[in-house]
Amino acid sequence: MPDQKLPQPFGLPRRIVLGSIMAAGLVVFASSLGYLGYGEAPKSADFRFSRGTDFAPGENAAAMGMIAQYIVRSDIGFHVTGHTGTTGDSAANLTLSQTRADLVRQMMVDQGVSADRILSSVGVGGGAPLPRSADQTDREYQRGLSRVTITAVRLP
Repeated sequence: MPDQKLPQPFGLPRRIVLGSIMAAGLVVFASSLGYLGYGEAPKSADFRFSRGTDFAPGENAAAMGMIAQYIVRSDIGFHVTGHTGTTGDSAANLTLSQTRADLVRQMMVDQGVSADRILSSVGVGGGAPLPRSADQTDREYQRGLSRVTITAVRLP
């Protein structure tokens, strides 16, 4: 019996099928790295304060670590939002939250982030509370609200 050629799947030459598979794999790989403009989702992290403008233990280092990830990335900008608890004088809370935001903004500039990459630095007082779990005491809950949120976003 003479050698017979097996039919190609879908009637397409093998090199076209393999090339298409390789191209699709390259597109998936490139998009996972952000090369096609999809980029990363904004990364947001909260850094707690113990009292006033004193970071809770370990939070200063954690904030510096997040900032360090993005220092060389000129395509990343930042929003800094200061928060306080929801009890007490709301005007004083607003002032304290702005002071916290300004503190972190200055820390970022001192670390080497260009000031024009910090898109906003605002204090919202107790105006953006976190959800409260049923097992939290009021004191624990209020302590968790004293924070600064840093959000890293891709610049256009």
